[in-house]
Amino acid sequence: MSGLDPRLQAALKFLEKLTLTPQQVRGADALAARAAGISDSALREAIYVCLVLSTMDRLADAFQFPVPDARILKRYAWIAANFGYRGFSA
Repeated sequence: MSGLDPRLQAALKFLEKLTLTPQQVRGADALAARAAGISDSALREAIYVCLVLSTMDRLADAFQFPVPDARILKRYAWIAANFGYRGFSA
């Protein structure tokens, strides 16, 4: 993770612990993220995104969703790069 913004590194470290060992997350983990410069609202939003993606991943595994082919994945990447989380609404 070297070369990444320290705030992003701290957020990813927090989210990794939240995802892999949620029972071990403590207030000190949030304090460490805040000390790296992450605002409460940014940390909250990162947690929400992590929640949604983790839930989707678990559902995909449970229902054995097929993995799209490379062409479709490339299209998804283009959509994410151009629209992000805003979606397509006006």
